[in-house]
Amino acid sequence: MEQKNIEAEPKKTNWLYIISPCMIAAAFSLFAIISSYLDVTNSGGWSFLGVIIFIPILLIVLGIDFFVKHLVKKKVLYVWLVESILVIIMFFIYKTYIML
Repeated sequence: MEQKNIEAEPKKTNWLYIISPCMIAAAFSLFAIISSYLDVTNSGGWSFLGVIIFIPILLIVLGIDFFVKHLVKKKVLYVWLVESILVIIMFFIYKTYIML
């Protein structure tokens, strides 16, 4: 019988683990930060508020992503479930308290 060399086989990357709801929210926040920063001169400085609002959101989302991924240990279904619920809660808090 032939033995397969395990190290010779390429390791599969689980993209659903990498691209999680928090990473999608982080990408959106980063896009909002860059877009707000680039529009500062056209808005008379008012779009800088977008930078001020979305930097903490970006940091919170990245922290949640780090915490959840270390908590559930490579279980993609749980990562997506927990992060989806937390992103929805953050969205409602944002809509209720920040965007009055």
